[in-house]
Amino acid sequence: MTDDNDDKEPGAPPPDGDPTCVSGKDAVRLVVDNAKDARGEAGGKASKSKAERNGSSPIKRRSRKTAKSRLAPVLTAGLKAWHGARKQPYVTILGEGHDEHWPVDSPAVLDLLRDRHEAELDEYPSEPDLNKVVASLAKDARKGPHHEAALRVAEYEGAVYIDVCRDDWAAVRISDDGVEVVHRPPVRFIRHEEMLPLPEPEPVEVEGGGPGLWDYLKGG
Repeated sequence: MTDDNDDKEPGAPPPDGDPTCVSGKDAVRLVVDNAKDARGEAGGKASKSKAERNGSSPIKRRSRKTAKSRLAPVLTAGLKAWHGARKQPYVTILGEGHDEHWPVDSPAVLDLLRDRHEAELDEYPSEPDLNKVVASLAKDARKGPHHEAALRVAEYEGAVYIDVCRDDWAAVRISDDGVEVVHRPPVRFIRHEEMLPLPEPEPVEVEGGGPGLWDYLKGG
């Protein structure tokens, strides 16, 4: 009787990868290869399933990570870092009509960073990501310029300035010339969330000139 395998050329591949069609070492090798292929397909499906459960593919995750790494300049745009006494870090938020001066870790600055992060990535930042941006601002502030930080009252070039906590950050200037409200005062007033507004001055006609400090205090 003639074996069908005797008619095959040596080294010829088995039909359709069927190990029952070969014998000896070729059959063992084919079984091992088929097992490797099966594990590879299962691993690929598992990885895909995990990515789908996470709601993003590896490419999307890399794109989001890259976007976050480039986000710091966007979050801190318009913020000028500086330090006061004992290297205390502050930032100035530059606005169209006024400037605001805050400690770098104040709620006002944190809320601004969160809002900008959400606008850029459509999600709120994690606390570690937010802390990294604040730490970077604090570092820049300590290396940046030094300015005197004032709280409520300060003297500048012979005049007294009072922060009455207006929404536009204007201050009251009191000098020998009288009392006036000035926008963008030369003094950097620092604010805290618990500070309350003060009454604003009312012009008082006095003999020999405009209203002075005593008139403002009486009116308040």
